[in-house]
Amino acid sequence: ICNRGFCEFFRLKPVQIPKSVTSIGDKAFAHCENLPLIIIPDSVEFIGFGTFARCTFPSIKIPRSMVSSGGYTFAGCEKLKEIDVSENPNFVLSEGVLMDKEMTQIIYCNPYKSRSYTIPNTATTICAGAFRGCNKLNSIVIPDSVTSIGDEAFDFCNHLWSITIPNSVVSIGSRAFQYC
Repeated sequence: ICNRGFCEFFRLKPVQIPKSVTSIGDKAFAHCENLPLIIIPDSVEFIGFGTFARCTFPSIKIPRSMVSSGGYTFAGCEKLKEIDVSENPNFVLSEGVLMDKEMTQIIYCNPYKSRSYTIPNTATTICAGAFRGCNKLNSIVIPDSVTSIGDEAFDFCNHLWSITIPNSVVSIGSRAFQYC
């Protein structure tokens, strides 16, 4: 599916992607704000940057075939409560936070996560939009292992009152803390 293929299609009904698809491009379904369900087949290996940003489906299953994500994948998905990675050996979901298997990249945090969160000391990267819209978080501790914070990583974290950024962080993306 090409970049922006269905971007801003507000009347999209449930979508079942064909098994012939191996890649879903950047922002392919971004801003499909009425999309209630999307089914991704086991043929898909890559999901691009911002592919599902601001969609409203409540759950999604990451197929076992998927090996990487372009970041900002689920940014602004305020209704997304469940990500099923049970059949995928390349990703892990821990405490409502989606990470790569090695737990080096923070990809997405469930917006319903509340109170405080300590990023695992295996993490090196907080991807673009990873904590975007996590309004219930009020404290984040970033370990010394983290070197990079992506664009809009903590965008719209309106109740984030305390954050510790270690000296190990050498790169902070644009608008990383916008509207905090």
